[in-house]
Amino acid sequence: MKKLILMMALSIVLCIVFVDRSSAQIKLPEVTITSPDQLPAKVAEAFKSTFKDAEAPRWYHPNANYVVTFLQNDIKQHALFSKRGTLIYHVSYGTENILPQELKPMIEERFKGYQIIAAIQVRQSKRDIWFVTGEGKSDFLNVSIEDGIMSEPTRVKRYAMVDNAVLSKDRN
Repeated sequence: MKKLILMMALSIVLCIVFVDRSSAQIKLPEVTITSPDQLPAKVAEAFKSTFKDAEAPRWYHPNANYVVTFLQNDIKQHALFSKRGTLIYHVSYGTENILPQELKPMIEERFKGYQIIAAIQVRQSKRDIWFVTGEGKSDFLNVSIEDGIMSEPTRVKRYAMVDNAVLSKDRN
């Protein structure tokens, strides 16, 4: 269930932050880069200087850009670099423990009665956006925070799966 929530949050993040500006695109097959020697030098240098403590990087070349997934301080990370080595975006995935101290009082007040199960930080250009998901007894609460301003919460009703049928928790 937590993986489903994380996937939903990630989908929302990607839809909001990265709007497809082109209506006609040719989709090329994704290429996994198994050796750092296959990366352009500028991309490899930019990654090493930006993420000095990165562990277990795994590179992909889905189009003209380069995507890397890695761990840093035991936190799952994704980053996208242009072929010139420019960092386009950086996403960190975690739970309450990765939230900055200055946001915690605001989040704790809004999330009373909820357990924070996901915190995702998206950094793109000069934007720094947090997406937080809390799990309650009957629903999930989702908010985004940018520049210290929290969005109106979105509530998603909790459902249970029984014998491949979806039942509202209220009906059980």
